[in-house]
Amino acid sequence: MNTVFDWKLIKSTLMAPAAVIREAVLGFPQLLLKLDAPVSHIMERWIQIPFARGYKKPDLEVEIKLAAMIEEKTEDKELVYKLVTIPFAEGDKELLQIWYDLAQCVMENRTCNIPDYYPPDEESDDLGSLEQRYHIYDLLFNFSEKFEGGFFSGHIMEAKKAISDSITRVLSQKRFKSKGCKICGRPLAWNYRFMTCQRCFEEEKYAVRFRRRRR
Repeated sequence: MNTVFDWKLIKSTLMAPAAVIREAVLGFPQLLLKLDAPVSHIMERWIQIPFARGYKKPDLEVEIKLAAMIEEKTEDKELVYKLVTIPFAEGDKELLQIWYDLAQCVMENRTCNIPDYYPPDEESDDLGSLEQRYHIYDLLFNFSEKFEGGFFSGHIMEAKKAISDSITRVLSQKRFKSKGCKICGRPLAWNYRFMTCQRCFEEEKYAVRFRRRRR
């Protein structure tokens, strides 16, 4: 939903030629959570299993790291899995702390008061500040959807829309060059976290693995 207001990106994506599918990504099988081992260990062992040609596993480095942080606090492995699969930029200390606080709240069966984590509602032309507020709301939205039945999602979506409009206004006033993939130049949303588009990222990963196999 992050690109819902980026019409240029939507148009370029729809007009782009279909990519050739070289590999299919298989998701982590949740049935493995029934094994007698911590979630992080189960994931580590699973990614070590060789797959048939044409299939690949997802990158679970982040999920393994997050699981190791919290799995000693609960025996509910399905709960741990739900928590570690909430998407957010775990490298950001503020976002990681919010996620950890909310995870503790859930594991201790306490009421999670999501509005306590709303960023200050203030006017700003600082892109860094606006983007950080957007990412905080993004994390809170994903948590609300998983654990609060989406109770706070309506307000959060309105806040994200307002911030997105502010960012668009700032970009327009300052005439910033639009963000694009450093490899192919494909337009990227302002809040896209990486320097390359998903297609180029996957192609580069495939090329690296192919070169390794030939050594």
